[in-house]
Amino acid sequence: MSLCISHISAFEFWRTSSTKLPHAASPELALKPKRDATTAPSRLLCDAVDRLELSFLTQPMHILTPNEDVRCRSRSVKAHLAPQGVPRQAFCDAGKGLFVSSPELCFVQLATLLAFPLLVECGYELCGTYGIQSDEELISRAPLATISSMRKFIDNAPGLYGTKEAARALRYVAEKSASPMETKLAMFLSLPLRLGGYGLSLPRMNQRINFGEKARKTVLKKYFSCDLYWPESKFAVEYESDRYHTGSERIARDSIRRNALDYLGIDVITTTRVQLYSCQEMDKVATVAAKHLGRRFRKTKRDWTGEKIRLRSQLLRHAHFCIDQAKNV
Repeated sequence: MSLCISHISAFEFWRTSSTKLPHAASPELALKPKRDATTAPSRLLCDAVDRLELSFLTQPMHILTPNEDVRCRSRSVKAHLAPQGVPRQAFCDAGKGLFVSSPELCFVQLATLLAFPLLVECGYELCGTYGIQSDEELISRAPLATISSMRKFIDNAPGLYGTKEAARALRYVAEKSASPMETKLAMFLSLPLRLGGYGLSLPRMNQRINFGEKARKTVLKKYFSCDLYWPESKFAVEYESDRYHTGSERIARDSIRRNALDYLGIDVITTTRVQLYSCQEMDKVATVAAKHLGRRFRKTKRDWTGEKIRLRSQLLRHAHFCIDQAKNV
C-alpha cells in the first residue's frame, strides 16, 4: 500500500528535506490501497509507517486516505480524507511507495490547523533557503516553493478548504529568508499591529547588492547581501547571530560591510537576539526602521502590548512549536 503524508507531517518532512522531489504522476497513486489487500486498513497503515522508516515524524502522523473504508483513527495516526479538485501536481513522490503533499498543498493544509502567525512563519520556511533537521541544526537549500507557485496553486484550487486563509497569510510572506531568526525579525516588523507586528512594508530577504568596478577595488567583493532590505528607501536591517557573529574577525568583516554599503548610500542597522526577545528593544528598532522608511507610528488609544506579547509567545519558542501546536488536532 502506498502512503501519502500530509498536513503537519508533510511540513515536518519538508523542513528536514535538502532538495525538491518530483511530482507524482497521478494523485490517485498516492491514495489507493492495493485491490487484492485483505489486511485491515489500520494494519496496512502501520506496516507502511514501519517500512518507510518515518520515525522522525511526530505523532500522530497525518496521512491522506481516499475514503472512509481505509480511514483509521489511533494515537499514532491521524487520517484525513483526500481533498477533491486539487491541481494535478499536488503530490510529490519520495520513492518506496511514499508520497507527500507538495509544499504548496502542505501550506494550504496547514492553514486549516495553525494560528495565523505560525502559518506565515511556515510560509517563510517553505519559500526560504533553510531547513531544520530533527536535532534543530539548520541546513541550507534552495527554496521548496515560491510566492508565485503558492499563488498559482491557490488560484487553481479555489474550492479547497484552507485556500482563503493561505492566500491571506501569503500577503505577509517574503521569499529567501536564510534562517528562522531572520524570519521572525521580518515578521515582527511587517505583520500588522493587530497581530503584534509593527505594520512596516514587507522587506526583500537576502537581497543581493552589486558593487561597481570602483567599489570592488575597495571591498574586494562583487556584492553583499542584506538580510532585510527595502530598495525604495535604500535601507537594510541585519540580524547578528550569537552563534556565527563573534570575535574580532566578525567585527572587521562587519566594518568592511558597513563601509561598503555606506559607500552605496545604503543605511544599515543591526539587530541582535537580545533585542529580538525584548518588546522594548524591538520598539526602538522598529521606530528607527519606520523613520528610514518614511513611516510614523501614530499614537492611538488602543494599547497593542498584549498583541506583541502574544506574537512573541508564538514565535520565540522551540523550533518545533508550530508542530506542537497542531499535532493533536
